[in-house]
Amino acid sequence: TIRARDFWRYRAIGEYLKTCELPEPLTWRAIEEALPRLTKRARVRTKFIRSCLFELGDLLAARGDMQERSSYLHENGLRRSLERSPAVFLSQVSDFQQWLLTGMVNPNVEQARDALTIGPQTMIERINAVTRFLNFCVTHNTASLAQIGPSLIAKYQETMLWQLECKECHKRVPFDSAGSIKKCANTECGGIKSYIRIRRLTRGSLGGAISHLRVFFDWAELHGLVTSNPFATIICGGSKAFTIRNERGEMI
Repeated sequence: TIRARDFWRYRAIGEYLKTCELPEPLTWRAIEEALPRLTKRARVRTKFIRSCLFELGDLLAARGDMQERSSYLHENGLRRSLERSPAVFLSQVSDFQQWLLTGMVNPNVEQARDALTIGPQTMIERINAVTRFLNFCVTHNTASLAQIGPSLIAKYQETMLWQLECKECHKRVPFDSAGSIKKCANTECGGIKSYIRIRRLTRGSLGGAISHLRVFFDWAELHGLVTSNPFATIICGGSKAFTIRNERGEMI
């Protein structure tokens, strides 16, 4: 017995494949490129087509004729993270990603005994955290890992923790624009000195980002790209406080 809903799904995908030919062998990227866009027009039919294409991919993956979707999504996430990396740091991020994929082995040990395995989602989060930080560094005229120090890290932590919100229209802007902005960026508002500081991330989220960056600079130190890890002394623990120090070592 075929349900009426399934009948309409199969009719929709059959009609769609008359105008959209799928390649052989089929890949997840080809399926994503073949997905019709969801619009208000014929929305139910479009959903039927999209669900059938994903179902087709799952069936072929179960037969071993295609890559598992979870594996594809992991590889695709890593690829997109590399694409978002600043050009000046692209080779370092690529090498760091490969180090994570191969078990985070210490290159100074002749025979590695304990290769580590981290989950796909954790790996993507780690690369994304590194990419966001390095893009921030580029906007602050930093072109090498050796130039990154306590002052720049303190600024980054502030931009992660806080943002500015207009009291009049509630439009938000990044925290690091505090010194240059006097008037609300919303032309319909026009508020003067109306921005106040509000929280952007929790301390737990900041601690997770710092943890990922600490691993990245551990890798950089192991491979001789920096003399020491600038994140090694930063503590983001506890329920009430965290530590930010400036270039003179003073607590902020």
